[in-house]
Amino acid sequence: MVDVSYTLQSYSKSLKEYQMIRQTNKTKNARIGLQYGLTNSIINTLELPFDLLDRSEIWAKWKYVSKTNIEETQKNLIRLTPNTKMGKSQNWSLMFCIISPDERCIKGALRGNDDTITIMTSISKECQKTYKYQTCRSMDTEWKICQCKMIAPPIFWIILKYMINNKYIDMIIDIDE
Repeated sequence: MVDVSYTLQSYSKSLKEYQMIRQTNKTKNARIGLQYGLTNSIINTLELPFDLLDRSEIWAKWKYVSKTNIEETQKNLIRLTPNTKMGKSQNWSLMFCIISPDERCIKGALRGNDDTITIMTSISKECQKTYKYQTCRSMDTEWKICQCKMIAPPIFWIILKYMINNKYIDMIIDIDE
């Protein structure tokens, strides 16, 4: 039997952002690629290595979009949903999203009707001009989904773990940062 654990590791090109690593007794640091099919139990095993970071390092100027903003939530769900066979295979709901300081990038978590979680990054047309990695179409024709591992600021991982544990995020984190 293979023991599996998940951890967060700082990204070598940007030490203030983190990526999810899958570790087994056979592989030490297997980066998680396209992150479809994550479960609550996988997310719950994540250790959050952010105890020594201050508030500005955790937020890194990203903005949290409250789900009470229905119009923004629907727009971001469309931007984060791939226009692919997998993207069309189920009904997705937006768990949460954060938006980059320049508003050209959205990172979010979607929950499928099979209760699995998908974490996605979507980039605007302006950002696509300089982005040199593979993308796929989004349901919003102006935006593209990055086909790569999730690299995100600490706040993304904190919110994800809080959401999995049914904690109301607006009460836990002062979103007016």
